[in-house]
Amino acid sequence: PILLAPPAVTFLTAGMIALHALLQVLGPAAQSWTFRHFAFVPYEFFALFGDRQLDTPVQTTLTLVTHAFLHGDWAHLLINMGMFLAFGSLVERAYRIPAFLAFFVIGAASGALTQTVFEGGQAFVMIGASGAVYCMMGVVVRLLLQSKNPAGRKRAVVLAAVLMALNLFGGLMGVGDLLAGAQ
Repeated sequence: PILLAPPAVTFLTAGMIALHALLQVLGPAAQSWTFRHFAFVPYEFFALFGDRQLDTPVQTTLTLVTHAFLHGDWAHLLINMGMFLAFGSLVERAYRIPAFLAFFVIGAASGALTQTVFEGGQAFVMIGASGAVYCMMGVVVRLLLQSKNPAGRKRAVVLAAVLMALNLFGGLMGVGDLLAGAQ
């Protein structure tokens, strides 16, 4: 099934894997530079709306999406890409490429902003495609709920319940920090 993924999902997945591999080969200096310029940093983003002037307002705004292409380690990347292939493929097939890409961008940006709200004023750097992946999961749940088949609606409820339980478990056990490369 991975080999049958639709084109935009395949392209984005291959791109994220290639970027991660390239950064591993280039070493810590290249990774640090890339994270500094393309990871989402809420403090810098919200400075756009304050009195502090930034040299790169466009680049800072783009980090709402570019952070989704960066991952902390191979486990973080592979888990995100596995979920992205599974759910993103369903979304791309149902809505086609333009809407799929819009969901990706909206999911990445809203994930970054939502995480920022829950983290409060803490200084942190955000990377990973989790926001985009969860957006794809939400779209799939919506697709299942719209199904005329009662089994499809039941699957939507079961999927939503399983995702919430896994997230609760992961949050309580610190699995999210482990996958994000935290020590």
